[in-house]
Amino acid sequence: MRDILRETVINDAREYYEILKNRKRHFIEQYKTPILSHIGEEDTATITIIPHIWKTGDKFYKLADMYYNEPKYWWLIAWFNKTPTESHVAIGEQLFIPLSLEQVMMMFEYK
Repeated sequence: MRDILRETVINDAREYYEILKNRKRHFIEQYKTPILSHIGEEDTATITIIPHIWKTGDKFYKLADMYYNEPKYWWLIAWFNKTPTESHVAIGEQLFIPLSLEQVMMMFEYK
């Protein structure tokens, strides 16, 4: 679902010349790295969320598995809480888990 909105770019950088030459290619087409914007307060108010107190052993992928039955959506919890990695969360800190996975995914934008 995320990849539908992603742009691709042509990478023909000189540093890859030998690799491309060995693979008989002139360029590599790859996904452009997205910059995600955060949800505004008015949109956040429309989402059902569950508070979660961060404890020893917590990981974003474990929370995603617990709440979504899909550990691959760990990034959504991190993004929603504006915490790029687990090391940015302190023990005892409160995070918010958005419950409607589809609703939240439709709210973020690629720039």
